[in-house]
Amino acid sequence: MTAAIRFFEQAGHDTLASHDTALATHGLTRLRAIRGLHLLGPTTPDARVPVFTFALASHRAAEVAATLDTKAIAVRAGDMAALPLLKRFGVIEAIRASAYVYSTIADLDRLADALESLTS
Repeated sequence: MTAAIRFFEQAGHDTLASHDTALATHGLTRLRAIRGLHLLGPTTPDARVPVFTFALASHRAAEVAATLDTKAIAVRAGDMAALPLLKRFGVIEAIRASAYVYSTIADLDRLADALESLTS
């Protein structure tokens, strides 16, 4: 635990916040451009962290997760113990991709590219 605290203190709040904003901005831009992808939650980077929950038209969440897994992209899929909330967004299952301090813009591009290949 001490190493993690030391890492965050050395990196600095502003640096980490800026990284989160860059990931959220890029992720939103790439994911919103994918045909048939229904992004859940806020659609502006200032209103979210870089966690992207979405449904892909004509694709079961488990199918999307399995396909992404073959490309070494880890996501969570299903109702995520949030079925009432998902229903408010008009879906009963979704996929969630989480980015964090260890994630890069290239990671989000790999995710978006893989999702685009499912919709082509």
